Order: sequence, then structure tokens, then C-alpha cells
Amino acid sequence: MNARVTSVLDLEARYPYMFKGPHIGLNHFTGWFPTFVQLCVAIDAVLGPDRRGFHWVQIKEKFGGARFNHAMDLRLAPVGEYFDVERDFEPDTLVAFICALVDEAESITAKRCIRCGKPAKAMDLDGYVWTLCREHRPPAGMQRAQIKAHLKEIREGLRAS
Repeated sequence: MNARVTSVLDLEARYPYMFKGPHIGLNHFTGWFPTFVQLCVAIDAVLGPDRRGFHWVQIKEKFGGARFNHAMDLRLAPVGEYFDVERDFEPDTLVAFICALVDEAESITAKRCIRCGKPAKAMDLDGYVWTLCREHRPPAGMQRAQIKAHLKEIREGLRAS
């Protein structure tokens, strides 16, 4: 399982349980995809063989950063069961640890270009917060109609395949 994940299909094939549960939208963005892959790897390692019903419920952009919303069912295991990872986890601790991993990944995306993943800053463009690097942000002095056209081009290239 050391093969490199280069597409959404690769990721779903590697961790099918993460994508099988009910969801309300799983949007993958090219610039943030490597961070999401690392998050899936880390969560899989923490969960071990008992997946606890973990799955992604929603993956989206909000306020210039990614939101990785998930669900899991801790009722699948007896209360008080421990997890043999780098350190033992009780169910409440496991949830907190996974939430911390998700929070860390989300904070990384808030500083990375949604299009290419290079270091970036969040900015308000036409009423929306976008995190774009120098290469992908609109040039200074653009008129509103030009900014809209520029953002439309960015949107068209966002979805990771």
C-alpha cells in the first residue's frame, strides 16, 4: 500500500470505507488534495482495523479553507475498548484525536492556494473569501467584471480528478 495516491479514484480505492457512508457533497480541490490525502492516511492509521463506521459526510470550501466533515459510530465497539496505535485511545479520546487531525488539515488549507497548493493568503474577492497564491490571484486594478471572469476560470480548474 505504498503506491502514491494521485487521484480521487486512487484515494477512494485505498480507503473505500471513508467514502461509502451517506454524504451531502464531497468536493475535492486540486490545491488542497495532497493535504486531504495525508489526513486520510493519518486517520486510517489511528483507526486501525476497526473502522468504527468512519466516513466523510461533507468536503467543501468555506471562508477560504477546507472543511472536512466526518461521522463515525462508536457504538460499534464495547465501551472502554482500547486501540493499539502509537498510544492507546478510549472512544472519547479517539474522537478528539481525529478531530485534532481534521482541524490541523483545515488550518493548513487556509494558508494554501485552493488551485495549486502553494503558500497563499485569504482575500475577499467579489464577496467571497478565496485563498489564492500570487500566480492565481487577480492582478491589482481589475474591474469587478474582470474579477468575476478570473474567478470563473479558477473555479473551472478546481476539482481534483
